[in-house]
Amino acid sequence: LGDVYKRQLVACQEPNGLWGYDEKIRNSDHSNTAFVVRALAKAHQAGLTITPDVWVRVTRTLVKSQNKDGGWGYKPNSPSTGNMTCSCLTSLALCAECNPALMPEFETSRREATRWLEDNFTVRTNPPGQPWHFTYLASLSEFMHIGGQTRIGKMEARKQIVHFLQQAQRADGSWKGRHHSNQIITCLLYTSPSPRDRG
Repeated sequence: LGDVYKRQLVACQEPNGLWGYDEKIRNSDHSNTAFVVRALAKAHQAGLTITPDVWVRVTRTLVKSQNKDGGWGYKPNSPSTGNMTCSCLTSLALCAECNPALMPEFETSRREATRWLEDNFTVRTNPPGQPWHFTYLASLSEFMHIGGQTRIGKMEARKQIVHFLQQAQRADGSWKGRHHSNQIITCLLYTSPSPRDRG
C-alpha cells in the first residue's frame, strides 16, 4: 500500500518540480510541496525506491524560487515568511538526505535563508508579522530538529519556543485559537530534550 501512495505522489509532481492541491490545476506552492517531500522522505527511509530526479527537480526549483532577501514565500515571488522559509529549508535538507549529491547545490541557499531567519527571528509571530503563527513554530522546530540545532544564530530558539508555549497555555491545558493542536504537538515533539540533553 505504501508503494501505491508513493507512486501517486510522484505522479502528481508538476513539471516545475513542486506540488499543489490538485494535479489537474497545476497550481503548485511551497507549502504543499513541503508536506509531500516529508512523505516521500519517509517512504525513502522505509526502503521504497524513489528515482533521484524527483529530489533533483524539487531542489533546483526551490533554489531558483528563493527570494533575493534569502527567504521564501507561499509561492515563487511571494513575500518571504518565517513559516515558508523554514518549510523550504526542511524540504531542501530532506532532499539532500535522500540524494546526498544535491548537498552542494543548495548550500548557498541554506546560508542565505539561515541569515534571513537570524535577521527576522521571533517566536511571537510568523515573521514578519504574518498569520499562521503556530504553523511557523512547528516548521521552525522541525527545521532545527533535522539540523540537530537548538539555536538560530545567537538566539536560544528552542528554549524560546518552549517558554512561549508554556506562557501561552491556558489553565485547562489548551491554547487560544482553533486548529492548532497538530502544530503544537509538533513543536513539543521536536523541542523536547533528548535523553542526552537530560544528562
